[in-house]
Amino acid sequence: MPPSTVAHPTTVDTVPQQASTSPGDGGEVRADQIKKSSDVNRNDPNINVVELPPRSPTFKEQVYGTYTRSMILLLL
Repeated sequence: MPPSTVAHPTTVDTVPQQASTSPGDGGEVRADQIKKSSDVNRNDPNINVVELPPRSPTFKEQVYGTYTRSMILLLL
């Protein structure tokens, strides 16, 4: 028995969700839109404030910092 006799055709009423690739569609944040959190009115309902946690140093930065401190102590 072919599948078309078992399953009825379906229709979809919603628009497919597809990523836009056209420039200026609002999918990106321009550099002039990025503000410090202290410069933003937090009571404005049209503004979304996203605060990132402080970044911890990478392993490379930690090694370089330890090396620098060691060299300073050796030179003193």
